[in-house]
Amino acid sequence: MENPKMVIIEWNDVTSMDLGLIESRDLEEIKPPVARLIGFLVRETTKAYYLAKEYWPETKQFKYVHVIPKKTAIISISNLKVSNNVM
Repeated sequence: MENPKMVIIEWNDVTSMDLGLIESRDLEEIKPPVARLIGFLVRETTKAYYLAKEYWPETKQFKYVHVIPKKTAIISISNLKVSNNVM
């Protein structure tokens, strides 16, 4: 992808509880945490967003790519304005 956009994606992430024995009523207050990732949107398919934390425009290479499924209860996706000095 040429000149990928820089975006923030928020979604409801999964959580696991390793608390030992708990009762069902204890689960009422446990909610999925909101996760937020800032990165370069290097690919998008019908099923997922691919965000890279690092991007080298000279070689068009990426590093630290996160794949976020679109069925992950996405809360929001926002474009970020990036100065020309960054890209």
